[in-house]
Amino acid sequence: MLAAFDPLGVLMTVVGLGGLIFFHELGHFLACRLTGTRVEAFSVGFGREIFGWTRKGTRYRIGMVPLGGYVKMAAENPGEKGTGAPDEFPNKPFSARLFIMSAGVLFNLILAFALFVWAFGAGVPLQSTRVGFVQPGSPAWKAGLKPGDLVTHVDGREVLDYMDLASSELSATVMLTVERDGTRLEIPVEPGQAGVDLPLGIGPELRAEAKDVQEDSPAAKAGGRPGDVVVAIDGNAVAAPHDIEEILSATAIAAGEVAEIEVTVRVRREGGDEADLRMRVPLTPMIGITPFEGPKSARVVPQPDSPAARAGIEKGDTIVSVAGVPVTSWEDMTKAIRASGMKPLDLEVRRGEETIALRLTPAPRTELGYAREVVQTVRRERNVFRAAALGWKRTTRFIEMVVLTVKGLVTRRVSTEAIGGPIALVTATYSMFDQGWGLYLQLLGLISVNLAILNLLPIPILDGGQIVLLCAEKLRGKPLPERVVGWLQMAGLVLILGLLVLAFRNDIARLLQ
Repeated sequence: MLAAFDPLGVLMTVVGLGGLIFFHELGHFLACRLTGTRVEAFSVGFGREIFGWTRKGTRYRIGMVPLGGYVKMAAENPGEKGTGAPDEFPNKPFSARLFIMSAGVLFNLILAFALFVWAFGAGVPLQSTRVGFVQPGSPAWKAGLKPGDLVTHVDGREVLDYMDLASSELSATVMLTVERDGTRLEIPVEPGQAGVDLPLGIGPELRAEAKDVQEDSPAAKAGGRPGDVVVAIDGNAVAAPHDIEEILSATAIAAGEVAEIEVTVRVRREGGDEADLRMRVPLTPMIGITPFEGPKSARVVPQPDSPAARAGIEKGDTIVSVAGVPVTSWEDMTKAIRASGMKPLDLEVRRGEETIALRLTPAPRTELGYAREVVQTVRRERNVFRAAALGWKRTTRFIEMVVLTVKGLVTRRVSTEAIGGPIALVTATYSMFDQGWGLYLQLLGLISVNLAILNLLPIPILDGGQIVLLCAEKLRGKPLPERVVGWLQMAGLVLILGLLVLAFRNDIARLLQ
């Protein structure tokens, strides 16, 4: 960690994240200026003042705790006695106050758009939208998609990278525009019960060359090296990385109830030389499920054409026991399944008020231990208008992604363990700067979108909560009682502090892992 320390990276992380907060508060500040509302303080950060200055009645300050900022307007807070002056916030018309409260969010979205445009001008690495794998029984498989197909549009909307496909929430038939062997095809896909990570049932195109070799893996023990390209397994040709799992799985099924298989893997190395590596590959029993609510729950979604789906497990079912062992979480369940080996497995599943007994035979999961990267291309646009068009698409797409994530947290489709805090933000920003300007600017744009959407949540003390209170006042015809507003803001503060504690806990857990 110390060896990788980069003072410039640290500086740009501070400048980048601090700049997002500053720009948000600048939106509120400028809106106050435009509406003639007196600003008593403009702060980046909370807590004790590190330094500051006063100009024309406004205190500009930097706070010790860099977790946000605020613009303090005259007579803004509940219980604060005003003088009745026309430049005090409560005395402004509804439209002016609504504009002030919305301006921070608006500025974050404008900033995100500008950052995405800048990122595409610098060059952004994008994951290929070429299909590397089609899951049998999935919506894509039923529609006729094939490995090698290049997906260019979804319902007429250009997809920039694989993330646009993998993170889509599909509830109705979509039309995919695909290029196959120089021919443009329009393929309708009806979403099914594909897993959370594979909404269409496809996997990305992977590089044939191994990026690394996992420690203590079959490949590592047999002498595998970074850069190896697997060309055959037991004489079966490997045309693409996804073929490896299919060949190994077929070999494992043919071997019966065994703990491992032994195969000869032919690899091509730099310079064109080939080598045969004899590997002993352990078999991990899998039943083909993904989490429905996250690791704290044993509620599941079956993958298409999997042992779980064939046995009758349905989306939203909760597994309550495996081989007679009670389970209450995803971790308990996976441990019990792996402990059973490749033998037939008895499960108890709760569906509503009903408990159902099922029996299935796990499928083997096999891994050689070669780590691979998704194929990427760098998208750089020198034409400012084209860069602006791409920046707009990125902005709208990330807005959609953040909204879906928030929705998933509320409906428990996304685990709360996915919530990241300041440590995660700092770590990710530092890492992206180390990998290039394009990724750094794109990440800042994504964080800016997050700030905009999260600030719109109807939680008192956030902009969205203040907007809700303003609208309630407008409908009521007079301000809400100060006591009610005070209690609502206190509840909002407690909720925000709780989320911060959860985020810090998740950040620390990731560091410990």
